[in-house]
Parts: sequence; structure tokens; C-alpha cells
Amino acid sequence: MSLMWLIIISIVIVVIIYELTHRILIKRATLIVQRRAQSITDQIVFDVLKDKLNIHDCDQQSTLVSDIWGKGVLSFEYNIGTVDSVPVTRDELERQLNQLAIERNVDFFQKAPQAFKITDWWQGKKRFHMDVTYLMNEASYEYVQDLHKLGE
Repeated sequence: MSLMWLIIISIVIVVIIYELTHRILIKRATLIVQRRAQSITDQIVFDVLKDKLNIHDCDQQSTLVSDIWGKGVLSFEYNIGTVDSVPVTRDELERQLNQLAIERNVDFFQKAPQAFKITDWWQGKKRFHMDVTYLMNEASYEYVQDLHKLGE
């Protein structure tokens, strides 16, 4: 009887160790992908803001907003001075982001028509905010599709 309990306890311990290891590895891989995507998106956004639009009043790094929307969604928030300091429209800024992405051969999801989509654009109490989604994977692409459906 004690051998049976030993086997059951051993199996439970092995399953727990496997699950913990699996979760740690998946979480680490997800963080690597998120950091890489954030770095690419930051480079494109800041280069357009600073070099093409001469906007220097912005945070030095974006904030990941996918914790709100789900794992795998590569959407980043940017804080800029005020809406008056952005001399272009949302569509024009998005066009410039994607033009620079084309020039730099930025990879994106095969079904997506472009690499970046401005998914939110609003004036807060003190700062102007925008969310830019990098359409690098299916989760980000589906997130943008869902937002489009909500807007209809």
C-alpha cells in the first residue's frame, strides 16, 4: 500500500514540476517577443516623431498595454506633449510609421496590410496619448480586427 502512495505522490510531483517549468519557459519566451517588438516599435515611432515631425516632448519608452487585452497582443502606449504638438492627423502619422517600416524592412504578420496600426489616440489631462499596435503576430492582427468591428 505504501508503494502505491509513493508512486502517486511521485507522479503528482513530476506533474507539478513539469507545469511550473513549462509556465516559466512560456512566460520567458513571451517576454522576449514582447521586448523585441517593443524595441522595434519604439525605434519606428520615435524616429518618426523626432526626425520627421520634430517632436521631442515624449516619453523615452513606450508602455505595453497588452496586459489589458491579452497575451500576445503587441500594443504599446506613447505619451507625447499635447495634441497641439502633433502636427499631423492620426492617418498621416500611421502612414509615416508604415512608410518607415517599409524602408527598414520590418517584418509583420502575413495577413496584415501593414506593420503598424494606431489603435487609440486621445488627449489626457496633461499629456497626449496614442497606442500603436505592431501587427507582428496573429493575436495583434485579431486585436486590431476586433477593434475595427467594435468601431462599426
